[in-house]
Amino acid sequence: MSIEKSAVLNLILIVFPMLLYFIYNCYKELKCEKYNNLLLDVTLISSVYLFFKYGDIDNNNLLLLFCNLPIIISYLKREWKISLLLSLIVIIYSFNMFHVNLLVMILKYCSYFVVYLIGTRKQIRDNTFILLVAILQGFFISVEYFYSFNNKLFLV
Repeated sequence: MSIEKSAVLNLILIVFPMLLYFIYNCYKELKCEKYNNLLLDVTLISSVYLFFKYGDIDNNNLLLLFCNLPIIISYLKREWKISLLLSLIVIIYSFNMFHVNLLVMILKYCSYFVVYLIGTRKQIRDNTFILLVAILQGFFISVEYFYSFNNKLFLV
């Protein structure tokens, strides 16, 4: 499957459960915050599960970037425990399936958490948080490429 088709399939698998949640939430106008948060948690976990179960990431591990969407949404909704759980799931899956550098992955998701903690104390806006996460993601992508490039040079 081409990278474009894989990206579209993975985006649908990540976003579809969240769209169902938002439609249901708007339709029911849920007043119970505990029920609403529980439903959001289940939605975010199921979208990551669907991505790993049916997504096409075998050819390109950069498609794992789609896994950041539920993590960022959970941070934006102040559900940091679910964010940490999803981050742990992504780290374990990435390490087991693609043998990515474990230290880089842990540092990446820990830096997301640190940005979240600083952001809640400084009361930054959501778009600023998303921008900071995007900058961190770009930095860690370059670190992963540098690491994989250097390993290939040493193996030759």
